[in-house]
Amino acid sequence: MKNNTPTPVCLFVYNRPAETRQALASLQACRTSGERELYIFSDAAKTPETEAEVAEVRRCIRRAYGFRAIHLDEAELNRGLAASIIRGVTRVLEAHGQAIVLEDDLLLSPDFLEYMDQALAAYAGDKRIWSISGYGPDIPIPSEYPHGVYLTPRASSWGWGTWLDRWNCIDWEVKDYADFRRDGEALRRFDEGGNDMSRLLALQQRGRINSWAIRWCYAQFRRGMYTVYPVRSKVVNQGFGANASHAGWHDARHQVRLSGEKVEMVEELEPDARLLTAFKRHQDLSLISKAGYFLRLHGLGYRHAQKIFKKIINN
Repeated sequence: MKNNTPTPVCLFVYNRPAETRQALASLQACRTSGERELYIFSDAAKTPETEAEVAEVRRCIRRAYGFRAIHLDEAELNRGLAASIIRGVTRVLEAHGQAIVLEDDLLLSPDFLEYMDQALAAYAGDKRIWSISGYGPDIPIPSEYPHGVYLTPRASSWGWGTWLDRWNCIDWEVKDYADFRRDGEALRRFDEGGNDMSRLLALQQRGRINSWAIRWCYAQFRRGMYTVYPVRSKVVNQGFGANASHAGWHDARHQVRLSGEKVEMVEELEPDARLLTAFKRHQDLSLISKAGYFLRLHGLGYRHAQKIFKKIINN
C-alpha cells in the first residue's frame, strides 16, 4: 500500500447494538474517516437468545455512512470471535497489505486514524516492529522520556494495525507448544509482557478459551519483535459489560483517557527498560487472578469462583 493511501479499517461486531452504534459514531468522528474503506464483519447468533441483538446490530451497520466505501460481511453461521478475526483480517490484509482493526467496544480519539496511518508508514520497513497499538495503558512515564511512543514485547487487541508480512508469520495451531511449555527460560521471557501471557496460552492450548490474540502475541514473542504503543491512549475500551467476550476481574486498571495530542514517530525507536518494567507491572496478574486462571485451566468451578472473587473485590 502506498504511504499516502489511507489504511482500510476492519470493524468486528456481534450482539451489542448500543456499543456498535457508539463505536461507529466514534469512528465516523475521526479525521480522514471519509477517505477510507470500512470492512464490517458481523458474526451470526450463537444461540436463539442472541438472535434479536444480532439482528439489531445488523440493522445498525446497514445504516452506516461517512466512509469512502463500506463492505458488509454478515456470517450465516456463528464463527466465534477468533475465527472471525483471523478470517476477516486475512481477507483485508491480502487485499490492501496493511489494515487497522477494531472491535465493537472501542471509542477513539479524533486523531486515531491519522496516528495509525503515520505509525504504519513509519515502521513498515522496520522488521523489529510487529504491530501498532492505538491503546496505551496508564503506566508511569518518566518525565524525561522524550518520545510520544514506546516499545513493548506484547501486542494489543484494542485498536491496532499491522502488515500482511507480519500476519502471515503466525502459526495459529502453535505446533511448537509442547516444546515451549517445557522450556522454563522461554516461559519466563514470554511473561516479560505480563505474567498472564503463558497462562493465557495454556488456556488456549487446553481448549479452555479460543483466543486469536494470545496466539498473535506468541508469534510476536517467537520472533523477538515489538509493538509500538502511544504514551497517551488513542483508544478507550468500554467492553467490560455482561455481553463482553472476555471481561476481566480487575477492569479499573485498563481505564484510560483519550488523548488528541499529536504524536511524532521516532526513527529507530529503542525499548526503554523503565517502560518495559512499568508495562509488565501493569499487565501482571494479582494473586486472586492467578488463582482464577488455575481454576479455569483445570475446570474447577471457574465461573462460580469468579462470582465469589468479584464480590470480594467489590466489597
